[in-house]
Amino acid sequence: MGVALSIANTVLFRYLLLRFHGFGKNHYLTMIALCHIPTVFLAIVPFLDTWDFPKARSFTYKEHSRYDFSIYEPFPGFSNIQSIPFLTATGVVAIGAYVIPFGSFFIIFSISSLIKRHTSMSDRTKEVAKMMVKGLAFQTMLPFLAYTPIVSFYLYSQFTGEEMLLTEHFLMLCSGFPALCDPFISCYCILPYRQAIIKFISRQTRRGSVVGQSSRSKVSTIDARSVNLHLF
Repeated sequence: MGVALSIANTVLFRYLLLRFHGFGKNHYLTMIALCHIPTVFLAIVPFLDTWDFPKARSFTYKEHSRYDFSIYEPFPGFSNIQSIPFLTATGVVAIGAYVIPFGSFFIIFSISSLIKRHTSMSDRTKEVAKMMVKGLAFQTMLPFLAYTPIVSFYLYSQFTGEEMLLTEHFLMLCSGFPALCDPFISCYCILPYRQAIIKFISRQTRRGSVVGQSSRSKVSTIDARSVNLHLF
């Protein structure tokens, strides 16, 4: 939810900036608050339900009789995942997995249309803006591809009661995949980042070539002195 909202916030910010040509301090604070409130809500709302840890432990032992849970004792858990707080949290997670990505794609399409119709932008600025929009599209697509299947499996397990091993084994992998790829997309699609990286690589390459040439010249000087000493 946090990743989806942060990307949607960035997309919405770019759209509003192009649409209204300015932003106030209150708008920034509102967007940041809207990005964090649902995440905090998801972290708190399950604890508003009635706690019944003994029932949760006994049910865990019954469902997973082959596992050894003694090393984890005492462990907590929630026994009623069909309660109002859990269903509310599930609805918020579903919104984050389905509604936010499609809404972000719609706003990205609107940004592309605004850039094409923008008359005060130069062609160079439009090309840079289009590259940034491509980056936002890729950044939106990554959470959609990584999180939506996992959330779908979770919803299926919660409402049918059937266990989905894919959810257990691929949860951490899918959760970390967007965070792994996102910096590379930003560094390629955002022009200042790309220019800084190219400049850094060029500087390191020139420094390496200078060091190599200096080392070769020193070796040549030492060889020449050795020859002169032998002749003498």
